[in-house]
Amino acid sequence: MFEREKKWLKSFDNTTWFYVILFGVSLALLKTSFAFHPDTSGDFLGNVRVEFIGFCFDVLFLGLIFSVFMQRYQKQQDIKRWQEEIDDYRFWNEKEAIHRIVGNVKRLNKAGVSKVNLHFCYLENAYLHNANIQNSDLHSSFLKNAILDRSNFQGSYFNSANLCGVTLSGCIFENTNLTGTQFDEALFCSDLLLGMPLSFIENSLMANGAGCYPFFDGAIVGELEWFEYLKKSKVHGALVMETVYEICYENERYIIRVKPEKRDDYNYFKALAISDESRRSLVWAKRHPELLQK
Repeated sequence: MFEREKKWLKSFDNTTWFYVILFGVSLALLKTSFAFHPDTSGDFLGNVRVEFIGFCFDVLFLGLIFSVFMQRYQKQQDIKRWQEEIDDYRFWNEKEAIHRIVGNVKRLNKAGVSKVNLHFCYLENAYLHNANIQNSDLHSSFLKNAILDRSNFQGSYFNSANLCGVTLSGCIFENTNLTGTQFDEALFCSDLLLGMPLSFIENSLMANGAGCYPFFDGAIVGELEWFEYLKKSKVHGALVMETVYEICYENERYIIRVKPEKRDDYNYFKALAISDESRRSLVWAKRHPELLQK
């Protein structure tokens, strides 16, 4: 069964399944009824039976539609409430606020929402591993020492955000705006990757989807010497970043681009980093077809 159908079935609550099962039972009873009594024309009891079955079908069908509608309405209300709770805890520099915001982000992700407004949110030491926060506003957010590995921030706005000491291994920052973002002592990846063969990174990604550099292709930065800033700020993995990326001046902006000779490896490692265990095996198989032939 396709993933979309699985996700659709999982979205059914107990009330919806109740009506679905009743609907199926009614169909079975109707078929059985006609099997044992195929001819009920002119029979009063037969007409009553037909009318009663029709009434049951109407009730069940309308109940099923109402249940699905109410389920979707409740989901939208929950999403709105979670977003409002984030607004309520914005600007708060308290542990309770951090836990509440992180919890709401996870709930929104589970509900299929990836666009989250986190600007001016205090999330120091927050655990946002594998979060999906795309095309979102995080400007002036405080994420010092947060755990963000394998999270997807594609297309988000980080202007003037504090990402000092954060863990960014395997994060996706493609097409983000990082102008004025602070990365002092952040952990992009281990500097040991610089001297390691590509197979080392590959094995790490195959094992747990982590251990790779962050993916910055298309991100906007504030200066041409951004890699020098990373080095001065004691960012772990700054040397690795400089071997993978280059800063280009495009449309009056400084944009991070993958070096042409690193493009294939970049796309491959990104596919491994963002995939689940079964998907990683398929991606790996495409990279090593010669091993599958043995």
